[in-house]
Amino acid sequence: MSVLSEAQRTRASLQFLLLDQDSDGFISSHELGAYLRAIGLYPSQSDIASYIALVDPGEQGRVSQESALALYEKLYPQRTTAEELYAALKVLDDDADGYLTTTQLRHILVNLGARISQEEAEEILCDVEKDREGMIMVDDIIQLLMPTGGEECL
Repeated sequence: MSVLSEAQRTRASLQFLLLDQDSDGFISSHELGAYLRAIGLYPSQSDIASYIALVDPGEQGRVSQESALALYEKLYPQRTTAEELYAALKVLDDDADGYLTTTQLRHILVNLGARISQEEAEEILCDVEKDREGMIMVDDIIQLLMPTGGEECL
């Protein structure tokens, strides 16, 4: 039995199809990170390298839709609840006003936990709404990291 709902499987399949530009049922292994981010995961570069080894063991540079979906199912149980994410971000909110600076969020993404590259951090920061002073609401960060309409993030 699948750990994913039908809606989650459909969403993951649609994201794969968006990356599969020649409609051959494969994406390049280099696109695996973009696929995982599109479905709500934010793995580090080293995690992505490990995942590529799992889904492209023959090192052909291609990942099938079936393999990508199987990887999503494998990673899905590692999700975090919105409450856990909020508690972690609240610790970093020095003045307890519900906001983080882009500098703080960039530092967190690049240097703490499952570290990601500067480029990946910038990609995430581009997706977050900022006020005129460059501040980001903690709630907006949580919304970005949560799959659509969910109470859990991956």
